Formats: sequence, C-alpha cells, structure tokens
Amino acid sequence: MRKELARAKDPNDLPDFKAKAIVNLTKFTMYAAYKESVSVAETERAVYLDCTIVRLTTINNNPKSGKARGGYLDRGEMGLRASHADLAEFKLKQVLDTKYLRQAPVLSN
Repeated sequence: MRKELARAKDPNDLPDFKAKAIVNLTKFTMYAAYKESVSVAETERAVYLDCTIVRLTTINNNPKSGKARGGYLDRGEMGLRASHADLAEFKLKQVLDTKYLRQAPVLSN
C-alpha cells in the first residue's frame, strides 16, 4: 500500500490513539472496504472537487438523535458512534453549508 493511502486524513486532525486503533482494526478486518474508502477520498481531493468527505468511526441503526456534529481527531469534538439517520441529515446540510467544504470532518453524535 502506498504511504499516502495510509488513511483518509484531514490537516485539522491531531494525533489520536483511539482513531488510529480503529483504523488499524478496520484495515485488518475489512481491508478491501478500507482501501476503497481511502482511494475514493484521495481521488476526490486529487481532482479538486468542491466536496466534503464525511468520515465515521462506527455507524448504527439507531433513530436520529439530532445531535450529529462534525469535528476532527483528538480535539474533543469526536464521539465513537453515529446513526445512519444522523449521517443522512449531516450530509444533506452540507449541500448548502460551506463550513466543511474541501475538508474531511469525522461525524459523531
């Protein structure tokens, strides 16, 4: 694997042991999905699309909490879970909101 495909990072991230452990677990248990996710993120950045790459730690089927928030690693902004419903709501808001344009926030509740 090329070094630049190490994970879908954001320049606003700080070193984070929890996130690194989750990434390594994902690489070990679901390598193909991990590799595809990182490849898509790197491709989007390479073609300079006006997009937001939404990163997740774990996703569940819980109902919408209304507490979804974006943030960056090791800044006290990230939880460990998000629901599909909160993910959908967050992504829809990004259509008009430019706060995270060309960034890759982590979504959590």
